[in-house]
Amino acid sequence: MRSGTYRSLGPVPSSSADPTVIIRVLHDTAGRRTIVSHHNKATKGRIARALLEEPRTPRDPAHLAAMLTALGFDNEGVVRVKPGTPATIDVVVAAL
Repeated sequence: MRSGTYRSLGPVPSSSADPTVIIRVLHDTAGRRTIVSHHNKATKGRIARALLEEPRTPRDPAHLAAMLTALGFDNEGVVRVKPGTPATIDVVVAAL
């Protein structure tokens, strides 16, 4: 759950990309979605806490997305742009 800046400083090697997931936090305001910057860490902190308290371990990116939904985090499922790159899950928040 590193920021975009840190991800670009140390990109995920393609050999490790399949089990890797990038979580982005988007703010939905009247149907318009924007990247959250200021509250990004707080939302990712809540996600990390919920996952650490969860007794199950995600098996793959799709299972992680389903777990996030079950834990109350609205998301759009898994997107993988191309093979050899990490998957992305966009978590959508309506209130910051």
